[in-house]
Amino acid sequence: MADDGALHPVFHVMAALTAAGGKPLVPVTVAGQGVAAVAWDEGGTRRLLVANQTASPVSVTVPPRLYGAVLDTASFAAAAKAPAWSSEAEAALGAAVVLGPYAVLFARS
Repeated sequence: MADDGALHPVFHVMAALTAAGGKPLVPVTVAGQGVAAVAWDEGGTRRLLVANQTASPVSVTVPPRLYGAVLDTASFAAAAKAPAWSSEAEAALGAAVVLGPYAVLFARS
């Protein structure tokens, strides 16, 4: 947390990874370089994190009927103010999601 009480972006990534601890992993296929993903089952809900590890935008294909949000420069201010930002995201995701440089997708089924 910053001196002004704002959350650092990594807060949401670490919170999601902590929540994944001990949960059954779900296989994920990642094509291309510079993209990493992890998925897990959380009591019947599938959770997915996809990270763009590059300085260039990438498009990722995701399974149908996912909801979530992308942490990027456009969402940073809102995410910095809300500890539950990544877990409460309700936006329906399309089949392809564009991740800006170093962006992270938080998704659930």
